Amino acid sequence: MTNAVNPVLAKQFDITELDRRSEYNIYFSEMIKLFELLMKCYQLQADGGNLEAKIVKVFLDKLLCTMEALKMKYYFNTDHFLKIDLIDSGFPNHLEIESLGVDLEIKADKLGQLPTESVLRRVILDRMLTKSEEPVEELLLMSNRSYLEMLDSDSLFFIFTPGEITLMSTKPEYRSYTFSWAYWDFSTNCPYINIMTFHQDIKQEPLEEKGLSFYEFMAVIRSEGSRACDVGILAMIIDEQIESIHPKIIKRIGLGPLYSRFLTNSDNVAEIEYCNPVLAQAIIDCGLKDDDFVCLIEDNIVFSDRQKIHSSMLTFRKKVREIFFIPEDDPKCYEKRASVVHRYALMPHALFQYLSEGKKVKDSGLADCKILTYDDKEEVYGI
Repeated sequence: MTNAVNPVLAKQFDITELDRRSEYNIYFSEMIKLFELLMKCYQLQADGGNLEAKIVKVFLDKLLCTMEALKMKYYFNTDHFLKIDLIDSGFPNHLEIESLGVDLEIKADKLGQLPTESVLRRVILDRMLTKSEEPVEELLLMSNRSYLEMLDSDSLFFIFTPGEITLMSTKPEYRSYTFSWAYWDFSTNCPYINIMTFHQDIKQEPLEEKGLSFYEFMAVIRSEGSRACDVGILAMIIDEQIESIHPKIIKRIGLGPLYSRFLTNSDNVAEIEYCNPVLAQAIIDCGLKDDDFVCLIEDNIVFSDRQKIHSSMLTFRKKVREIFFIPEDDPKCYEKRASVVHRYALMPHALFQYLSEGKKVKDSGLADCKILTYDDKEEVYGI
């Protein structure tokens, strides 16, 4: 793992580059394994009809497809390398996720400039069988074609990824909806999944009709809901900016940071910068496999406690505003402007045993986490 740019600038912009196929194999094996295991965590609940689990699984599947697309994009590329963040998250830098949207826009033009798959396969086989050469250039062209063909607005996780809006019920005064969306935060370089339950005043055009009310709603969500601000602040902003929308519950699930032996043993950093030293050392000493990892997961929930009517002396209008519950006696919730905060850590069972036997769980910074473990057969426990 090397830095192809100035190390000072690389650190400033959270950029470390992978430039060898062996590194890509390990890193993307970790990424794909992570999202497959997380999907297992939600599978049982989704099968039981849990709406939240079904929503989260959709976004996890998009993340899985995105990692597979990024691997295809870079595996044979000798000029451009995958940028990852070793300062905040261990995930790909947000620039990589942004590039997916750019590449999608020029997909048709780029595919038109590439040789067909049949031509490339014929040249690759000829080079390998008759000339005993590695067809480097042709393999790059083939991977570029495969990558572009994988780009699809419905199957990948982009900087902003809207989900579905679902009408839950209709009352005389309002309609009740659930809406989900996800984004890749530029400041933390982590993916976030959001689920919001809210009311819309009955006099307004129904959101499911996808008219002006819907586009006003989406403009606010895209503008204000695409960054990892405190979830309570986000709820208040949405409540303030759209008079007819009343958020009742917002749940934000943040994935990351990610820790692994591969990342902590990187050539250009002494240890992963956001990682507790005790945890970093345990990962190195425990004898984990190359694609084993620890991933922190945090969900922040804010809910409306009641409504309050505000009157304006200038306009003589009355506005209904939500009052969100923030427990002042809970330092963690108060700090994050949330009603409830839950933290989880997904890790190999062997690492959890190692930390427990050495009584290092607290020192590793995981004392307040619910621990989920997985074994060599990739079965998940503690759900």
